[in-house]
Amino acid sequence: MWIAAWDKRFYDALAAFDGKAMPALIVEYIGYMAMIIACIVCGEWLQKRLVFRWRTHLTAQLEREWLGGHKHYRIQLTGEPDNPDQRIAEDVSLLASQSISLLLSFINNIAKLSAFVGVLWGLSGVQTFELGGRSFTVHGYLVWVALAYSMLSTLAAHFVGRKLKDLNIERQHREADYRAALLRVRDHAEQVAFYHGADAEQGRLKHRFNRIRDNWFRLTNCEFRYGTFWAVYVRISIFIPIIATPADVSGQNAHFRRHDADAHLVCPHPRQLRLVYRCLPPSGRMGGGYRALGQLSGCFGRCRTAHRAA
Repeated sequence: MWIAAWDKRFYDALAAFDGKAMPALIVEYIGYMAMIIACIVCGEWLQKRLVFRWRTHLTAQLEREWLGGHKHYRIQLTGEPDNPDQRIAEDVSLLASQSISLLLSFINNIAKLSAFVGVLWGLSGVQTFELGGRSFTVHGYLVWVALAYSMLSTLAAHFVGRKLKDLNIERQHREADYRAALLRVRDHAEQVAFYHGADAEQGRLKHRFNRIRDNWFRLTNCEFRYGTFWAVYVRISIFIPIIATPADVSGQNAHFRRHDADAHLVCPHPRQLRLVYRCLPPSGRMGGGYRALGQLSGCFGRCRTAHRAA
């Protein structure tokens, strides 16, 4: 809000060729930049501390569950879930980092909504439209335009990138299977050499790697479609405020920066769209990591029940 108010005073001073006001505005801007930099640096430091503390807690809990009651041996016999080591090492880190990121993004967007919805409502005023011979009066119509545009963008992004979740989960599984095959050769190097099993192991490794390649091509094709949508979305977002604010074009009180201010208020930032396929349940990478850890915890529970029954 302070930056938006400063922006208006700055361009008003430029338009009026008011050089005396520039030094004070520049000093004020430097103060704002110092506050923003401090908030960004401290926020990133705090976020990393929170992520690692949560990861430490989850990792210790899953390690106790995995090693307690010989569950690491029991789930190996049943064959489910696959690659528990990868789930403890990677999925826990993924869940912790993206959950904290989602929470902070939610708080940030709620704060922006609370700060700017009043400003946008005031900029909108009261608009009257003629439709089908009837007159409609809308209060704060830019707020409704922003909400409708955000909803349509979210739905379109989810439709285009909905397959990314399953493809990323499958990529993790296939990468883990390939690493497990490599570790198997390393751990049984003596047996492989003694029984001349290098050709058989190489064939097994080639098969696992070919599965990674197939998944990678499908993933890149899906990301290409999503990237195309992203580029189109960014370009269209530039014109949405101009189309949505016809009343600002006419009138003696029109302001040059009005359209730019509306652009930041009406259009969601393109970076925020990355959270659509990643964090909205059940789609997204975080949903995949949560599901994998849920399957692992469920398997631990079944092993615990079977051990008590025995």
